[in-house]
Amino acid sequence: MGLARMRLRLLFTAKQTFYRYSLLMLSFTIAGCNINHVEGIDVDEVFSQYEPSLRDGQQLLLNDKWWLAFNDPILNELIELGLANNPSLSSSLLRLKSSQLNIDIANADFYPDLTLNSSATTDIEKPNKVTDSLIGLSSSWELDLWGRISALEEKAKWDYAARRALHQARVNALAGSITVTWFNLLAENEKGRIFAGQFSRTEQALKVIKQRFASGKNSITDIWQQARLLESIVAQQTQNNARAQLFKQQLSFLVGSHTLPDIELHPLPTFDSLPEMGISISMLQQRPDIQQAYAELRSANENLAASVSAMFPRLSLRASYNTRQNDTSELFDQWAGNLVASLAQPLFDSGVRRNRVNQQELILQASFADFRQAWLSAIQAVEERIINEERYFKIKELLTNQRELAEKTAQVVSIKYLHGKTTYLQLLRAQETNLSLERQLFDARLTLINNRVALFRELSHGQFNQTPQFIDLSKN
Repeated sequence: MGLARMRLRLLFTAKQTFYRYSLLMLSFTIAGCNINHVEGIDVDEVFSQYEPSLRDGQQLLLNDKWWLAFNDPILNELIELGLANNPSLSSSLLRLKSSQLNIDIANADFYPDLTLNSSATTDIEKPNKVTDSLIGLSSSWELDLWGRISALEEKAKWDYAARRALHQARVNALAGSITVTWFNLLAENEKGRIFAGQFSRTEQALKVIKQRFASGKNSITDIWQQARLLESIVAQQTQNNARAQLFKQQLSFLVGSHTLPDIELHPLPTFDSLPEMGISISMLQQRPDIQQAYAELRSANENLAASVSAMFPRLSLRASYNTRQNDTSELFDQWAGNLVASLAQPLFDSGVRRNRVNQQELILQASFADFRQAWLSAIQAVEERIINEERYFKIKELLTNQRELAEKTAQVVSIKYLHGKTTYLQLLRAQETNLSLERQLFDARLTLINNRVALFRELSHGQFNQTPQFIDLSKN
């Protein structure tokens, strides 16, 4: 035991000398080291560059659960069911939780490890006799002089933030898909009633034409033309029924079930036009794609810092305390311990470390370009939905007026035809125009609803089932 203590004192003295020498070497390079500064990366520049592109106007007050604006309890139930049961979303959430563990894994490098070591050696001809045995503890610890471990921990945090934003984007996309599919199902159901009404009116007209033909007041071709118009409505009814079944199937898959719960179909919602809207920086920076692009930018910056730190000396401490004997009966009689400080300074590696730094600089520049593109895409997407909102409302108003005029025209032409004052061709054109405008008007309503859903999605943060956790871009 006395020899072991003497050995420890000698190692401790050597360690002190070595540590002073290491600090002296490091001091020559520390003044010129700045691993967090990168040329050409300025996040504030993005705000100042794109802010003039944002439109002024009244800000839309949107509920966190944006689909509540449609006042549809069945839709609310379907979305809650989908958010809880969709397999793809469950997979994304599990991967997000897995990514969160990387933070704890990276944080573990700040602390020393401790390992229990044991071994025994025997002669192959005398397996029952141990010729060498060892039991001991060993530990190692790297001093984070250049911030490499800190940078890797920060990288893990930003990687988690990026995956969290990606998960939020998927949650928002699922809510949007369920909403659009539900409204399309309602639309097909309502269009079924429209086709039924058109079929009834056209069939009634066909009976009148047949009666006139029996009286010798029109040609057989009038009956054929009217029958063709009736068959075209039947064909569209068939397509409508098929689409309704497809939307039901798609909706069941989205909510994570082979069968839908008992739901009652009702007419499509109606709503007023939105006021003149504005787009602000604070509104857009909560979008998942913006949050993800920014987190990936910060992750690339931390990865660059870790690559730069790898070019400088690395100081590590290693300690061990063990007992070793040829006879297991004497194994615990004598113990030996040592403490070693090591300094590793890369001298020549064919430019591998330098190239890794250059590589990470390029990746950082690419991430910054992606961040700028995310802002451009966000502005363009919201602006497009706002422009479409105004355009679709105008189209709906024009089609409403056309539909009213076409219906009046069809009524007048029908009366004239019954009195023999106009031809069947004019009646047919009036009927076809009226039927077509009725369908176009309904399709315009559906397009307007789908665009409103898309607008709400573009402005949403996607954090519906938990307290929102945003990255404040103005403070990073």
